[in-house]
Amino acid sequence: MSSSSSSSMSALKLKTVSEANPNDAANKAETVDLGNGSDVVFIQRLIPSEQSWKWFHYLDNHIPWTRPTIRVFGKSFLQPRDTCYVASSGLTELSYSGYQPHAYSWDDYPPLKDILDAVRIAMLKNSCKTAIKELKHWMTPEKVQTSLTTFPASAEILSEPLGVVLVISAWNYPFLLSLDPVIGAIAAGNAVVLKPSEISPATSALLAKLVGEYMDNSSIRVVEGAVDETSALLQQKWDKIFYTGNGRVGRIVMAAAAKHLTPVVLELGGKSPVVVDSNSNINLQVTTRRIIAGKWGCNNGQACISPDYIITTKDYAPKLVDALKTELESFYGKNPLESKDLSRIVNSNHFARLTKLLDDDKVSGKIVHGGEKDETKL
Repeated sequence: MSSSSSSSMSALKLKTVSEANPNDAANKAETVDLGNGSDVVFIQRLIPSEQSWKWFHYLDNHIPWTRPTIRVFGKSFLQPRDTCYVASSGLTELSYSGYQPHAYSWDDYPPLKDILDAVRIAMLKNSCKTAIKELKHWMTPEKVQTSLTTFPASAEILSEPLGVVLVISAWNYPFLLSLDPVIGAIAAGNAVVLKPSEISPATSALLAKLVGEYMDNSSIRVVEGAVDETSALLQQKWDKIFYTGNGRVGRIVMAAAAKHLTPVVLELGGKSPVVVDSNSNINLQVTTRRIIAGKWGCNNGQACISPDYIITTKDYAPKLVDALKTELESFYGKNPLESKDLSRIVNSNHFARLTKLLDDDKVSGKIVHGGEKDETKL
């Protein structure tokens, strides 16, 4: 089992083993065991389903597990059947151990925002490691068969850089969505111009500073700005354009690229319905937790794959709504606006847009839960 750093242990408030009631351990939502210098997080009588187990193996190398992360992923992806331990060390290591009835308390934990920032850094780090590991394989020419008419010739596919690549990134995951495509472009041997989103100005300024300080400025540049700067960039001839964002701007990007027959990668948002089948034998608590984790758990709905509406039967809808109310309170408390685990809307313009939707006559009278807003807490 992985060892914990002293800094992580110092942040935990612990009861001694003698104070813990073993009979009460199964009812604890989270416990921590520092036996042999390891942090072990206990999830309340939970064991991964087959699909959830695949998630855990994936998250094994990507997620720094701490209490808010366990709250989101533990409640949403695990079936309530038995007991599972998760041990963590550093940013990315994870392992499992058997059931031991310790019951410690974990009162101090960082805000979910800090955890998600660490998650994105860990995912970006993993992309770097993958590129370094696979680069030799990607560069190796691929042998292909030739026809009889070309005998005795041989043939191979040789990967070559396209040239200069423009990356226009999004604001909802500004660090990850900016640098992840840059990693691929650099690995392929291209020069890169990165245009971060002006809606996340702090990250844009940080990227400009760090890239200018640590990377080769003759091959990799950051251009900051808003609509005017982006329009000026799109007027240039590029060898490939990578854009992440909405369909409206995606059309503008594609139209500009078409003038030069520039290949384009568009990663656009779309509709993400959730279908809840009332005729199937589902666990309603697990279902609602998964919906909440997908909708509010990461970035408070500000993600392209966030569920935006639910499809179910008219008779089943009241049960689903009641379950969502209960689990939302479990996740974020009676006053979600005060929760440290709920992300905030990115800026006042988007806050005003969402407020206008909530205040619409067709919507305002049909809100069954929530609807509170406070612009001072952005």
